[in-house]
Amino acid sequence: MKKNKVYRSRAGRRRNMALPLLLVLILVAVAAVLLIGLDAEKAPDPKPGDSQSQPAQQPENPAEEQPEKEPESSRPEEADPEPEDEPAAPVEKLEGDGKEIAIPASLAGADHLFPAGNGDYRLILVNKEYTMPNEISDLPLKNIGDGYRVQADMYDALVEMMNDAKAAGLPLYIVSGYRPIERSRVLYENKVQEYLNAGYSEEDARAEAGMWIAPPGTSEHSTGLAADLISADYYTKLPDLLPEFEEFEEAKWLKEHCAEYGFILRFPKGKEDITQVVFEPWHFRYVGKEAAAAIMEAGITLEEYLGVA
Repeated sequence: MKKNKVYRSRAGRRRNMALPLLLVLILVAVAAVLLIGLDAEKAPDPKPGDSQSQPAQQPENPAEEQPEKEPESSRPEEADPEPEDEPAAPVEKLEGDGKEIAIPASLAGADHLFPAGNGDYRLILVNKEYTMPNEISDLPLKNIGDGYRVQADMYDALVEMMNDAKAAGLPLYIVSGYRPIERSRVLYENKVQEYLNAGYSEEDARAEAGMWIAPPGTSEHSTGLAADLISADYYTKLPDLLPEFEEFEEAKWLKEHCAEYGFILRFPKGKEDITQVVFEPWHFRYVGKEAAAAIMEAGITLEEYLGVA
């Protein structure tokens, strides 16, 4: 009887312990369900096509990564494009004085020789840049002693100037007037040969000769408007045409009075970079009294007066 009582007592204790254990398991299960629900809320299922559903692609080569674009304010300003060269302004047409000399018909088409634009032959420009295309076949000429000739319309002005110089006790002698282009060619080639004989290269010989003798087509003497004037006793003092002539009284008188007769000292000292000819105190060019006065008073060249220097 006693043993049976003991058995029932142990069985009852087991039944009493099973109930709390069951409750614990239920609580654990409920807690697990709640935790799973919270995780699901934090990471919702991605939608199809959502860009965030794809992992960011890293470049295969880090060196190929593009640098971040600089903000506009931090970029250096682009330099303004260089302006295109503006065309040279045309020479302002010079007013005439009513004593213009008509341009010879044989120079038709040679408008580049007349930058003044007023149709006055007195303002023809001939130099190494403004070259004569041909001989002036219809140029009126007059003889002026010792076989020299000059343009007929300037003859009177030249004779008057030489007579007035003589009256002042300074007689002048003309050593060059009109010179055909072919004659210029001969003189120029002879001068080139002189420098070649002195050991100059062909290029240097021609460049140096061109400073003393105008190459064919570039000489004012071919216009008939230029004259080389020296003192009557010049060759008793100097063997050739040299810059020292500026110290002669005749040269000083010519420079001071030439504009009164319509002439200019064509190749003045200090203007060689413009005329491309050495200083020639004997070379005088007829341009008319109005232009001559303006040029000599300002101490400029014909190129500067015409606005092409």
